[in-house]
Amino acid sequence: MNEHGGKNSMTIDISGGRFGPVSLGAQDVQSVRQATSRDSIGSVFSRTWDKIADWFCSTNRTEAKKCLYDLYSEATPHGQKIESFQALKEMAGANYQSRFQIEENEEGVRYTLDLSEEQCPGFSLSLQKLPVNRERLERELNRSDYWGRNGVGSARDQVKADICRASFSVSGISLPDGTPDERMRHFDEALGALGVTARQREAVMEVCNQSVQGNFLQASTAIVPGGQSVRYDVRMEGGELRVQAICIKDIDMNESDGQNDLDQRQGKLDMILMEGEHAFYKSQEMRLDLRIVDGEPRAMIDIVGAQHLVSRDNDTVQ
Repeated sequence: MNEHGGKNSMTIDISGGRFGPVSLGAQDVQSVRQATSRDSIGSVFSRTWDKIADWFCSTNRTEAKKCLYDLYSEATPHGQKIESFQALKEMAGANYQSRFQIEENEEGVRYTLDLSEEQCPGFSLSLQKLPVNRERLERELNRSDYWGRNGVGSARDQVKADICRASFSVSGISLPDGTPDERMRHFDEALGALGVTARQREAVMEVCNQSVQGNFLQASTAIVPGGQSVRYDVRMEGGELRVQAICIKDIDMNESDGQNDLDQRQGKLDMILMEGEHAFYKSQEMRLDLRIVDGEPRAMIDIVGAQHLVSRDNDTVQ
């Protein structure tokens, strides 16, 4: 691994694994910043080289450039920025791990790529931790007077309504694509193979649908005027049945009715960045880790972990 730097130049060597190292120079960073899309980074020559690089001893350079584009593009959702930051860190050699900093405390989490020594713009993204009323949330999750009453259908019916508009997995394995009936059948089969009891299955249905996000927001309020991505994973850990529910929202994630135009985005951003105390944010991540405890007459839902991260960061280039 080598690093070469002058007053106006920068080179970072990125490990290519068994195929050897590759480099991202200052010109690469500049071409990334000037690119108009993730798949059209740099000059015609560099784009062509990226497309044919796998013809030779393959490296990580193509993916590294795309991940770097994610960091520097203003329109990349924060969740994708974080995923690309972590991917870049994994690709970088041991001598450069310190350039990728993740700092977490009671107030929040901050991701930083330090390129100051190379006279090159770095990257920084800050996420704030909002308090979560866990007692209230756990009480709402365990209400026995909600489902099937006062015009509310069964929890299973709600899962069926959500199963094609969210990501569902069991033990990390995603359900196959299909109609709602087909996906419900796959879900039932996977839960059966996991050894989930009838009482536990009902509790799983109660937390693997959009009502859990509503309960979360009632316990910790924030408003993000954008699209969202929702994921549920059911698994056994140490003999315990666990459900992880993750909801990510961002103004740069498409709404269900299609992609927002630039004027709509700017209007949302102006609202988010207005002065004073308010509940509007560019992005948020709601993450729940739940334990399903079998019992009579119904299984109970315990909160193992609950975290709510929000951010108003817009320009993440430092």
